[in-house]
Amino acid sequence: MEPQNLHLSLKKFVIRDTPNLRGLPRLLLEASASHLEFIQMQSCPEFEALPNWFQNLTSLQRLKIIDCPKLSCLPDGVQRLASLSHLKIQSCPTLSYKCQPET
Repeated sequence: MEPQNLHLSLKKFVIRDTPNLRGLPRLLLEASASHLEFIQMQSCPEFEALPNWFQNLTSLQRLKIIDCPKLSCLPDGVQRLASLSHLKIQSCPTLSYKCQPET
């Protein structure tokens, strides 16, 4: 099956306790881009950044990122996620530090 012909209806994607995860499964998530409503990533110590194509998840309503200490930034297009109503970032010290307001 060719990737462009893959059509999924995945609404929820949860990944936990994956010590070697460095990136999200592009094919799986992009194939569900118009259906995916919830993503949770937890305890992924090697995960560093969300991909640029993340902004294509137009139906995403809830995003939880917990205990991903190397996560250093959110993609520029994250503000285009018009359906996103709940964002939780916890125990991501590098990202938390960068998101502090300037004084």
